[in-house]
Amino acid sequence: LGFEQGKNESCVFRHKIMDVVIIVFVDDLLLDGSHDDLVTVHKQIRSRFLIGDLDELSPTNPIDYIGLKITMDRDKIYVSMKDYVDKALKAMNWEHLAPSSLPLRGTIESSPLLDSKDRTLFMRGTGIAGWVVNALRSDLAATQSRICQYHAAPTQLALEALRTMFRYLKG
Repeated sequence: LGFEQGKNESCVFRHKIMDVVIIVFVDDLLLDGSHDDLVTVHKQIRSRFLIGDLDELSPTNPIDYIGLKITMDRDKIYVSMKDYVDKALKAMNWEHLAPSSLPLRGTIESSPLLDSKDRTLFMRGTGIAGWVVNALRSDLAATQSRICQYHAAPTQLALEALRTMFRYLKG
């Protein structure tokens, strides 16, 4: 199709002739370029693979790409995970939690181990938090790493720390 793989980022491809860039995440593509070039590349890809319709970002058409809500106005492009975090809060039955101004409060000292139900919730929550950190919120990497130190033996205080991180994301 005429694309060159990025030298410093293996999931970014730039077309040799057209001004088109493709970012690949597993089986999701994000294309950037002029409308006509995007339509051409989309048709080329569609002729070889089963893919969805071309969804173009515009001020009136935000897009969702791997949990990232991408919007724009005349001057800027914005990226948010608010919808993803809201869905995660609901899935974990934490939508009622009040927002927090800090991602972590105090230390996570020894406390009783979680029962199997809360352990499952903890594992699910740390997985979701890991995706949020890796996809957009690298500012929370230290908090997420600190909480995940309790994967082998999750405690009540580690779960509370995870709730605080989600409260921070909510706020």
